[in-house]
Amino acid sequence: MAPTFSVLMAAYNAETTIAEALNSLLAQTRGDWEAIVVDDGSADATLTIASAYAKRDSRFTVLSKTNGGTASARNLAARHASGSLFSLLDADDLYLPHYFEHMGGFIDEHPGYEIYSSSGLCFRAGEEAWPDEFPENDRIRSYEVEDMLVQNRFSVHSLFRRSAFDLVGGFDEDPRMVNEDHCFWLTAMLRGARHIHNPERLWMYRRSEGQKTSDPVLFNRAGVFLLDGLLKRGEISGSRARIARVARRNLIRWGRLLEARRGREQLEQQLMHGDLEGARRAYLASRRAYGSIIKYAVGLPVMLVSPQIFARLTSLIVARPSGSDERSDRF
Repeated sequence: MAPTFSVLMAAYNAETTIAEALNSLLAQTRGDWEAIVVDDGSADATLTIASAYAKRDSRFTVLSKTNGGTASARNLAARHASGSLFSLLDADDLYLPHYFEHMGGFIDEHPGYEIYSSSGLCFRAGEEAWPDEFPENDRIRSYEVEDMLVQNRFSVHSLFRRSAFDLVGGFDEDPRMVNEDHCFWLTAMLRGARHIHNPERLWMYRRSEGQKTSDPVLFNRAGVFLLDGLLKRGEISGSRARIARVARRNLIRWGRLLEARRGREQLEQQLMHGDLEGARRAYLASRRAYGSIIKYAVGLPVMLVSPQIFARLTSLIVARPSGSDERSDRF
């Protein structure tokens, strides 16, 4: 008998976290699930650990392929899935024990939708968990295409019907699409899929260094790439196209600010280490990162005359006692 839920798990160099993720499935209070774990060309023990779970419990299927990214791993998992409902669980995240039981009940109470999201918690290893970053999802609600064009409104830890996957044709495997879940939800909704949100907290999202979602510049560029693709393919038209173009312009402006801030941080680190090469050019390029044009203008002649003096001033400001407001006083 086919399971109700098929978990699509992409795993890459996840030897330190994958056991915890798989254990969160074994702890589920509803057992009609399967998990298709795709090792995406890991260089560590990820495949070995996942295979051990498959030997102990037939609900786990483990596949291995050369590295191709999260989207390609999820697509491979979907091709081997037999459930009517798909869910996404990354190899460093967790489902809380009632995830399937409570989401299954929520779906029974709210039929007729293709995408079912829920609220959750974020955590770092050794730290207390905190609520996810979607405070507006504190009630049962549905999002429309217009909402999703502006920004993604719910988490990757969502359930969706097999029909939604077929409607989209899978996750976009272009390496520039680091927000492939947003692309999937939005494309499905543009093609007629309906969404509803369960406000119960049912999952845990791990925050860690090195995640592709931790790079705001990269993620912002992916948002522009997503909208460009939908507009070019004619997926968006009329008033929705106008919303998409405004959102795209806002993303571009925000991206320039993010890149300027990154340039400023890199310049300050460079100066702290006595590296003055290209300092003037870097300072000019980071103008948007300075909250006050006055502070930028004060620092400009100093930098143009002598990067060495500017570096000394920067080091003095950074070395201030911890009680001072360093950030607001920097050039």
